[in-house]
Amino acid sequence: MEEPLEKGDYAALSDLRAAIDVPVATGENFYNETQFRQAIAADAVDVLQPDVCRVGGVTPWLRVAEAAATAGLPVSPHYVEPIHVHLACTVPNVPYVEHHSTVLDRVLASPLALEDGVFTPSKEPGHGVEFEEIERFQVE
Repeated sequence: MEEPLEKGDYAALSDLRAAIDVPVATGENFYNETQFRQAIAADAVDVLQPDVCRVGGVTPWLRVAEAAATAGLPVSPHYVEPIHVHLACTVPNVPYVEHHSTVLDRVLASPLALEDGVFTPSKEPGHGVEFEEIERFQVE
């Protein structure tokens, strides 16, 4: 069950987890590592969903994934698949990457191809994200 309660109510999430037999996922709307650590400490989550763009970049995302691994929790990155697929390859506890970048795909020069349920990271340097016709988004 993804994001079943209001962000930050870790006690309620913990109570919900104890009352149902469905895994609880949260974190796509968390904006710092502390929120993830609080959810872990409260035993409020089964799957963490950090978003590299919201949590503060690659380093904080990796620290969240490490904290999740230490707690025995999986991570399912939220949105921005071209970057998250690279990150998922670096940690052992990412069984899947959430996929819904259809809007993002429309502006990328080379969107990731989902083949047989699997993404393959770009072989381009860095994260491989290049925007197509970026100049049309410039503000003058």
